[in-house]
Amino acid sequence: MSNALLIPFVIFFIIVIVLGSYLGIYFTTKRKKAIDTKNGFLFLEIDIEKERIKSHNHIFDIKSQPIFLKRLNLQNRKWIKLSKFEAILDKKSLLTFEKALEAKKNLFISFEKKKNRLSKSIIKINIDLNFINEERIFLTLNWKESNYLNKLVFEPINTNISYLITPDNKYFACAFILDMKSITSVNAFIKIFRDICIKNKILGIKIIWDWNKLFFVFPSPKFSKKKAMNSIKTIHDYAQTYKTLFKAFYAFDGILLTKNNSIFAYELIFDYLKSIPLVKEYWLSNEIEKMQSFIQFQKKYTDVSNQLKSNTNIDIKPIFFNDFNDNNTKLNILLIEKKFKNLEIDNFETLSMLDIYKNFFFEFYKNKTETNTQGRILNINDYVFNFIENNDVNELSSNTNSFFQLIKINNIKTMARVKKKIEQIQKNNPNLCTAIKLKELDDDIIYLIDKWVKVIWIDENLTAQIKNPAIMLYIRFLIKKAKDLNIAIIFEKLDYKNYKKLIYDHDLKMFYTRSKATKNKVVRKRIFLKGNLWIRNL
Repeated sequence: MSNALLIPFVIFFIIVIVLGSYLGIYFTTKRKKAIDTKNGFLFLEIDIEKERIKSHNHIFDIKSQPIFLKRLNLQNRKWIKLSKFEAILDKKSLLTFEKALEAKKNLFISFEKKKNRLSKSIIKINIDLNFINEERIFLTLNWKESNYLNKLVFEPINTNISYLITPDNKYFACAFILDMKSITSVNAFIKIFRDICIKNKILGIKIIWDWNKLFFVFPSPKFSKKKAMNSIKTIHDYAQTYKTLFKAFYAFDGILLTKNNSIFAYELIFDYLKSIPLVKEYWLSNEIEKMQSFIQFQKKYTDVSNQLKSNTNIDIKPIFFNDFNDNNTKLNILLIEKKFKNLEIDNFETLSMLDIYKNFFFEFYKNKTETNTQGRILNINDYVFNFIENNDVNELSSNTNSFFQLIKINNIKTMARVKKKIEQIQKNNPNLCTAIKLKELDDDIIYLIDKWVKVIWIDENLTAQIKNPAIMLYIRFLIKKAKDLNIAIIFEKLDYKNYKKLIYDHDLKMFYTRSKATKNKVVRKRIFLKGNLWIRNL
């Protein structure tokens, strides 16, 4: 290539590099500014008498502001007419704002504003008015930008399943069987799919949530069959990244549920699906009830359901307690799982996911009887307990003298929800006795233990690990905290002789369980639960 041809080529190459760099910097800067304006806050001062407003002098004011604020030039920290500020309010907010100024009352106002005519973004604005005196007001304004399509993707969560089983409703749906031990917030789980739905223009999904079942419903005629099926495939494929949050995923034509118009049939179908091994094909047949495996399950399920209604008696198993001075007592564990024996489900975790199992506890708490609760221990999973009505928990605990509800803690997430629930109940009933069963121990679990806990039950598998130095260290931390908070500790099947000296604290109420009553011992005192407190009856 001659020099005459090479020079223009080099110049062109340099221009391309410079222009590319410039455009890269320009769009990066522009994007950064856009991100910076997506949320923020301002502190303003209002002079009521002179009807003017300005940015507060003594508080740092962010530079990046949405366009409607930039037009006010508040960043100059000079007084402007109050009417200019009022122009950013909508009609309802303006009326509320003017009434607050007139009445001189502190007030909180919230409204939404479209970013501009062409933008798909909306800005939520919160205004907090605080009167300093008759003439001055401090105003806090914060904003947060979001895509207005965010609100159009999903309808508000509905916890009533009637839509799913009503014969007149035509729809397609997909269902997540949620892992309630992993889900912190159903709302947060739903939001996972918002962006992918916006990208694929999937708007107007009905959300129905029923305990561990979450339905994304695509009603007709808003969704054609083709669009509904494509939308479900999009959600299914995207969900694979979050498989730890759910146990299974299914899709179905609404006729599967509407043809029966029955809550029992609805729960039967999904309890059957929860009880069988997962299959690759997630679309359910409309004739699932003709499958031989379903017919067999239906027979067992119906029998168990009828027995639960006709026979409210619950078998019991005695459990013996000793304190560290060898005083002993006995309580009876309610053998709840035995009532579901005919379902022939050996895996307890699978059984505890079923609606028929969860419904039993709902009924137990609502239809409480002295026969079923006096001197009894009820084992209940935390993710079931968290859905029991607070009033039912409170009444059952208040009306029985020696009922022991033992909440099995599965992990730190479910424990946090139990803590929140119990603390809410204890606001009205400070004497509510809460016993938790721990199968693992770490810093986070010990941290969550506080006054809301009255009894800690150490699971036998955790007790068996006491010889592990790390576990022993946690046990000692737990004992110290329990001592400070006056919490009783029960060790399930503790090797008492070998570990008494290592863990016993005479200032702490400590017990261990035995498989049978103490023999050849003179029982000096009997220990039992009464009035939801551990006491001694001399």
